[in-house]
Amino acid sequence: VGTDPLGADVTASDPLLIEALTAAMTIDKQVAVTGDLTFVDSLQWAEPADLTFEITVTNTGDTNMNDVVVNDPLIPGCFADQDVYPALQFMAPGASFTYQCSITNQFDDLVNTADVNGEPWMSGGPIGAPRQVDTDDASVELLEPLVDLFKYVLGDDADNPPGVLVAIGSTVEWTFEVQNNGEATLTQIS
Repeated sequence: VGTDPLGADVTASDPLLIEALTAAMTIDKQVAVTGDLTFVDSLQWAEPADLTFEITVTNTGDTNMNDVVVNDPLIPGCFADQDVYPALQFMAPGASFTYQCSITNQFDDLVNTADVNGEPWMSGGPIGAPRQVDTDDASVELLEPLVDLFKYVLGDDADNPPGVLVAIGSTVEWTFEVQNNGEATLTQIS
């Protein structure tokens, strides 16, 4: 506020626009049986298997992310940082990075969680916000197959000695019964 030489009041303003930035990251972890590579969040399988995990890290905020790190305590081969994948050194807003890692001969149920963290960053350096963190898991349930086979001779159980006695020259009818007493669906039974 001021006065011009003629005595009139003079005012001026200079608006300041402040834009709030949002730093955010997400991780998506999925699993597939190696060789099949149909990735899902949760998998049921009927035998020990080699598994492949697919991990996608995305910068969902509107700041850059620097020094992005993926940790996976159960499967060390799924760890990733800028030394393993240089693309994780710097991720612009909207950028995604996907990679795969695997384990062999998994024979137990597994719930595997990975986390991602990154440092919010602008062109001049870190913006002072905390490292952004997200987690996701992929699970595998190994189903136990169990097949029971029963044999009958002329309708009688033939498992116990001496078995079913059949007169010489008689016609014998054999019957086999297969029961699925396990957790897995059975196919191609012969």
